[in-house]
Amino acid sequence: YVPDPSEGGTTVPLVLSLDATADCYLVTDTMLVRVDQPVIVFASGSVNTCAGGSVTLSAYVDGGAVGGHWTGGAGGFNPNRSDLNAEYTPTLAEGGSVVTLYFVAEQASGATCPGDSSPVYVTVDVQSVSDAGADQLICFGTSAMISGTVSGYVQTGTWSTSGDGYFQDNTLLSTIYVPGPGDEAAGSVELTLTPDNGGVCPPISSSFILTINPEFAVYSENTDPTCAGS
Repeated sequence: YVPDPSEGGTTVPLVLSLDATADCYLVTDTMLVRVDQPVIVFASGSVNTCAGGSVTLSAYVDGGAVGGHWTGGAGGFNPNRSDLNAEYTPTLAEGGSVVTLYFVAEQASGATCPGDSSPVYVTVDVQSVSDAGADQLICFGTSAMISGTVSGYVQTGTWSTSGDGYFQDNTLLSTIYVPGPGDEAAGSVELTLTPDNGGVCPPISSSFILTINPEFAVYSENTDPTCAGS
């Protein structure tokens, strides 16, 4: 006997009848078949978070499921692994990886249908961090060789200035900055290296101060004694 889907969650009576004969009456016997609901579970498929942050999970159960729990991951679940909408906080070691979590549905005690599970893929991005280097000092009328680094989710960045100078190429980590007239008049300028966009984590920029020594003027004054007319 193959139950109809509409019979899920019910008890179906099956009756066996022996046909009557000339010598015997009709005889019947009934067997009750409990048709359990199949376990249904669905979890949100893919989510992103930043290392050091957290993400809210989402799972749905139906049919013969009476709850469940989350498995996988080395991080923490708040309030607990049994909450359908638990908040997952990855460990720092999970940064830069994809963590696979499963919500495992649990059926009622004595149920005959097998359990089921549904995955969630948590992409844990790491922050992009730049290091613009130490402060520099240059002479008036000269340019500055600058070099920075970017690490984390991306390894590229863009230079910017608080003044009116220009970069030979502001997309190169190592490049040359030519101070503008305003920079030279002010005596200093702030140069900032910002990581390029990537992932869900906000980038962390870094800057340094480029100091420009003022222009020196040299004067010569003749103080030797001499005679008028000589």
